[in-house]
Amino acid sequence: ITPAHDADDYACAQRHGLPVVQVFAPDGTVVQDIALPEFAGMSRWRARERVIAALKPTGAYLGKRDAEQSVILRCSRSGDVIEPMLMPQWYVQCGKLAQQADGLVQTGAIELLPGRQRAVWHNWMSGIEDWCVSRQLWWVDDVWVAAESEQQAKEKAGNQLCANDRALVAGGTGCVAVQDEDVLDTWFSSGLLPLTAFNRSTGQNSVLAPVCMTDLSQPLPALSSVLETGQDILFFWVARMAMLCTHFARIPPFSTVLLHPMVRDAQGRKMSKSLGNIIDPMDIIDGAELARLEQTLADGYLSERELRQSTRELKRLYPHGFQRFGADALRFTLLLYTQQTQQINLSLESVKAAH
Repeated sequence: ITPAHDADDYACAQRHGLPVVQVFAPDGTVVQDIALPEFAGMSRWRARERVIAALKPTGAYLGKRDAEQSVILRCSRSGDVIEPMLMPQWYVQCGKLAQQADGLVQTGAIELLPGRQRAVWHNWMSGIEDWCVSRQLWWVDDVWVAAESEQQAKEKAGNQLCANDRALVAGGTGCVAVQDEDVLDTWFSSGLLPLTAFNRSTGQNSVLAPVCMTDLSQPLPALSSVLETGQDILFFWVARMAMLCTHFARIPPFSTVLLHPMVRDAQGRKMSKSLGNIIDPMDIIDGAELARLEQTLADGYLSERELRQSTRELKRLYPHGFQRFGADALRFTLLLYTQQTQQINLSLESVKAAH
């Protein structure tokens, strides 16, 4: 097994105390310090062929079989096969944060609507794992952990050194401060929204005044009243805001969370430009010819390949465009869906029946 390149293998290695050996480097080649130097530096595809060729003469190769129902992850941009890598990451311990956020919902300090989401919330919070907040991207917010500047980082490093080494650091020699290239998970940045949007303090560098939360049985004030959002991001966003806000400000970010169903296409697929299955509510209300729908796709930011695929799918799904149904038919259709399911698979036939 390869614990450094597969999540399931890594979990197996943790259970059985197996060594975690890195096989591939970040550039997709076999690492140089591998026990078998004849494969070092080879590309992953070439190395796999050579390893099989080396095993066959020894009788250790028992053959191969096609994997059943396996999913090979590919990059959405390049189409290349993704190779999992074990790399250092920044994590947030979520045990105490989740316990506190769960207590707010179970005691009614935060009300979830519909009420069935309380049990879902509790199940997720009670089984939460540590949160990986670092990403290897070229954008989003930088990770600042040790210090807010290079000079501050050197000062903190100097405080951990002996007198002679501290003098070298103070003189600007012998110490190099390098900022971590990782960036923060976008949901971490989004989770800080209540702390910034509802900070009513007047000081430039002030923070929200902490509120005592030792007794969760007492009603607590909240930074805002109602949050309305989709139930599909209950844990990606709502839970993170609840955890971070109650930890730093010691106060709930909101008193009520209204969760609406997610609107999907008639086949239950998430709407996306690449699939060409997006339905603009205004097009249902006012109607839209196929040419107008095609022009909307062309005015977007799709690549030429994605545009061709989306246009082809659009013509297949809606060959005659959208009939004009009006606002009332759309409202009535959505109301009927919410009585039946937590997910709205919007079909134009349903809107037509309500017209």
